[in-house]
Amino acid sequence: MKGNRGSEGGEKRKQEIFKLALELIESGETFPFPGVSKAFYDKSKIEEVDFVEMGLVTPIDEVLEKFQREGMQIVLGDDPMAINVLVIPGPNTKTDADSFLIQNLDITRFMDPRIIKLIEVIKRKV
Repeated sequence: MKGNRGSEGGEKRKQEIFKLALELIESGETFPFPGVSKAFYDKSKIEEVDFVEMGLVTPIDEVLEKFQREGMQIVLGDDPMAINVLVIPGPNTKTDADSFLIQNLDITRFMDPRIIKLIEVIKRKV
């Protein structure tokens, strides 16, 4: 019984995430970039070292500069079942190579309240 309630709650949470994300995506808006959490930044700096040297990824500092210049848009990841909500730089980005999960944003009081709500729902445990 408990398992069913948990999966129902999880399904409801996924639907809420999808609905909130879709509203932001369909708005077509480019939002100001608030920065990323310190934990995400620090982890990215450590993990990027080998990949940057091999030319496989863009350094996180360059990615963040691009977001600062161009703002950010909200998109869904490729796997619709996972409901991964990503941010990409500016309105003209065709690829998600420089994307990251929305929950890695630094929440500030100046953010669009819809984005804050979406992050809160994503971080909520069922």
